[in-house]
Amino acid sequence: MLYDQVYQEYLDALNGLQVAAFQFDNADHEHVDIAVHQLQAAELKVNVALRMVKTGGYRMCSSQLKLSR
Repeated sequence: MLYDQVYQEYLDALNGLQVAAFQFDNADHEHVDIAVHQLQAAELKVNVALRMVKTGGYRMCSSQLKLSR
């Protein structure tokens, strides 16, 4: 995946997080649970997209990460 595509996915995820935060802030009592789940999902998408940006677009699983001491 090209770095530009990865970075665009990150920007899209940030935009999605802003939308989810707005919807959460403006949710009525009947829709708060949905807004919470959408906000959590948007936060996870940002975290994954940021990890992709930091690794240059390569997906890494926890077994591939090595902790330095």
